[in-house]
Amino acid sequence: MIRGEFPLLERCAYLNVGAAGLCPLSVAEKVEAGVRAFELGGETEWTSSLEQLEKGRARLAAFLGVSADEVAFTRNATEGINAAAHGLDWSGGGEILISDEEHAALLFPWAFLAQRSAGKNAVSVRRFRFGNSPEETLDALEAAFSPKTRLMAVSHVSCVTGKRAPAAEMARLCRERGVLSLIDGAQAAGQMPIQEAAEEADLYAGNGHKWLLGPKGTGYLRIRPALLDALTPTQVGMGSGSYDEATGKLALDRSARRFECGTRGCGRYAGFEPLFEWWDQVGFENAWRHMRALTDMLKEALKKAPNVRLHTPDAWEHSCAMTSFSVEGVSGGRLAAELYERRRIRVRHVEEIDGVRVSAALFNNEEEINRLIDVVRK
Repeated sequence: MIRGEFPLLERCAYLNVGAAGLCPLSVAEKVEAGVRAFELGGETEWTSSLEQLEKGRARLAAFLGVSADEVAFTRNATEGINAAAHGLDWSGGGEILISDEEHAALLFPWAFLAQRSAGKNAVSVRRFRFGNSPEETLDALEAAFSPKTRLMAVSHVSCVTGKRAPAAEMARLCRERGVLSLIDGAQAAGQMPIQEAAEEADLYAGNGHKWLLGPKGTGYLRIRPALLDALTPTQVGMGSGSYDEATGKLALDRSARRFECGTRGCGRYAGFEPLFEWWDQVGFENAWRHMRALTDMLKEALKKAPNVRLHTPDAWEHSCAMTSFSVEGVSGGRLAAELYERRRIRVRHVEEIDGVRVSAALFNNEEEINRLIDVVRK
């Protein structure tokens, strides 16, 4: 039943939801219907579309374990991270800590912020090691703190190696030292419990299009209520608040909705409601057990294959359903191309390790994993 929701599987073994997930057919049809209603109905569908959007926000907030007022819709995780980078007050300078295994979505906004700053109040970015275990990562973070540190930003799951960060513990460690924390949950939401990390972090960014298998172009930023007024919107407009003609002042909305302005494609965000209804039927726990079984199977085979190097920790608690590996004497680009051209297996080329990354999703099966292993051995 699950595989029937993903027509692409008839043409290839799709092991790359870490880059872009596949939306279940039944959910995609409901998203399309929502988009179509607003497009064809215009203003007559405005109220209905906004109501559906708010239902989607409520379902997403419940998934994160927070209040709907703490969740701002964005187009992707990158947009949420940029809202933090350019919405906080950096006039006094400071230091930002990020790990050494970060995607451009998290690296670029902070690097650009540092690049634009100058003088005695400049902002700097410093890296710390993403360890092979939670203890190593926590130790590396603690050692990296300095009197100048104002914020730590880290991916809940490394997009390079699939390592799992002890995100909640890192956020608590930051709070103890008066440092803000931002967790990028792009690779975590949908393949592991994230509620504790989303609640503990000052900011938790994510998207709908990867492991959640939701609509493309949807994302979110959870903002800790105590931080709301310290984060200034970089854009305002209809929806951001209310304007007082007498005083000439804008009163920002008292929720994270202040970061949403102007006319929006409500249908896509409304898609979170049917998406989570679909997940209610499947069960996240069921999916995670299946994904773990496929991942364990893959790792065991790769460990026995000659000239293969695993870059992902063996322990499930320290990793996830993403497995990165390289083959001695074969470039990652060639390996990814061979897998797709020979056997229609789609994986991601990882330049940082000159290897590939395999994402074992709930719709994948043992035959697809065995097909991949066969090509790697050959």
